[in-house]
Amino acid sequence: MARIAARLLLLAALVALALAAGCSSGDSKPERLPPPRPITERGLVEHLAALERIAAANGGQRAAGTAGYTASVDYVVAVLRAAGWRVRLQQVPMALWRERSPATLTVGTSTLRPIRDFRVPGYSAPGRVDGPLGAVDD
Repeated sequence: MARIAARLLLLAALVALALAAGCSSGDSKPERLPPPRPITERGLVEHLAALERIAAANGGQRAAGTAGYTASVDYVVAVLRAAGWRVRLQQVPMALWRERSPATLTVGTSTLRPIRDFRVPGYSAPGRVDGPLGAVDD
């Protein structure tokens, strides 16, 4: 259930980004919007599946700055245009985070492997920690 909620939130965020990109600055006449159409569960699942396929085709990535992100934006723009929206994209400056060296995690005398055994959250600062370790569901 949490995974479905996360996907719904992601889709809503993508739609909001695409809509915000096409908003008027207030300098011109407001655009006439197409009449709203209800979102069906089937339609939502189809869009989530499309975004999942985009991620799968791009190494599991749709993060900003990746090819998966660009493909996701293209998909959302196409869906909105097909629904009658006039979409304009705006570039937003963003500092891109890159991992400079592979992450390491040692538990006792065992060194764990990134991706298989653990994941580093985006924009994590370097550091050293000692303390109890607990497993969580991915």
